[in-house]
Amino acid sequence: EFDLQLKAMAKGISSIIVSAAWNLYNYKELEINICGRAEFDLELLKQNTIFNGVSSSDPHIIFFWNIMQNRFTEEEKRLFLRFVWGRTRLPSNSNFSQKFEILPFHVNLTNP
Repeated sequence: EFDLQLKAMAKGISSIIVSAAWNLYNYKELEINICGRAEFDLELLKQNTIFNGVSSSDPHIIFFWNIMQNRFTEEEKRLFLRFVWGRTRLPSNSNFSQKFEILPFHVNLTNP
């Protein structure tokens, strides 16, 4: 009854992990490789962040990381990821195909 759905899931998973290698992983390793890590690793996010027009040493960037680390709950961190990335988990170390990018915000006061 659900063979079609299982085939679609297997095809999707095969696009991430070669099906011949599935037996090499336990369920937890498969979850991490497919969905990312459940726990929010701020250092991993920092390592995979690029700055365009701002510097990692700018006061507001230091403030941002401080808020993320010391004030946000795990749920708020997941909601932040969903807002900026469309997902609630960070990829595993090797699966960061797109870096987190921090850009400046410019306000044009001359052209309302």
